[in-house]
Amino acid sequence: MENRKYFYSAYGIKISSEIRIPELSTCKEKKTQVKIEYGEVKKPSKKEEKYSSVLEKKENGFLCYINKVGGVKVKDGSKIIVSPESRSTETGFRFLVSGVALGLLLHLRGLTTLHASAVAVHGHAVAFIGHSGTGKSTTAAALHARGHPIVTDDLLVLNTHGDSVQAYPGFPHLKLTPESIAQSVHEDPNRIPKIDPEGPKHSLAAEKNFLEDPLPLQCIYTLAYRAEPGDAAAMLPYSEDVQGKEAIIELVRNSYVARLFPEEAISEQHLKCSARLAQTVPVRRLHRKKSLGDLQNLAALIDREQTRV
Repeated sequence: MENRKYFYSAYGIKISSEIRIPELSTCKEKKTQVKIEYGEVKKPSKKEEKYSSVLEKKENGFLCYINKVGGVKVKDGSKIIVSPESRSTETGFRFLVSGVALGLLLHLRGLTTLHASAVAVHGHAVAFIGHSGTGKSTTAAALHARGHPIVTDDLLVLNTHGDSVQAYPGFPHLKLTPESIAQSVHEDPNRIPKIDPEGPKHSLAAEKNFLEDPLPLQCIYTLAYRAEPGDAAAMLPYSEDVQGKEAIIELVRNSYVARLFPEEAISEQHLKCSARLAQTVPVRRLHRKKSLGDLQNLAALIDREQTRV
């Protein structure tokens, strides 16, 4: 365990941490809203398969334990207790802290969170939601390669209280498969460090022009693969509006907390925030081929649509 404290800024909050998380932006501010501290997080007694997880809602927060990695306990929206297993890699465990733990903590603080990636386009944030494997991070990476700064990957934190919805930058890294790295940013995946030596994804640094101030959210794309026969395939990719209840359902389904604690996503407060978000920010369904070879056409389409807004 480390003996010093580190000070970071992410998702609009200042953090003091006893665990080093180099992906987060450092800050000199010692007055923080959130503390990350080593402590006891009891390992579940039942036998679990490798990397299987246990999630529990507690009276004042949440607990998450991943076998062979370690546990985190989120308390009162202001503290995260961390307990890495002795054989877990530093990289794998710290992404549990900067992802799941911070996502649950920000939910407790009343912020709207989406399982999404986002980029900045001319001073506005553009977000991508969808089921796992639909290319949220890959789409963001392709737009980053076109010169658009990364806002966040995997966890998008929003303030929906006000005239416009504000998106808080996370940290400038993208979780990508080797194939996505090669096709989106045209780099050698072997030169990009893995999140977990035994896992499939790499952590790509995307620090160029990273913005630390919140941005107004301009559009949310929900990603969808579409197989079209013959000449119709030439129409792909394209996007269309998603409105009303359908838009709200998409946002609730793709909230960050829904993948961990589904009952939290249908709470009265969360549903109200999702409805406000759907009324304030356009939601569009983005149809495209299930092929990384069409990635550049996809990025060009998004670029055109959002540049002329």
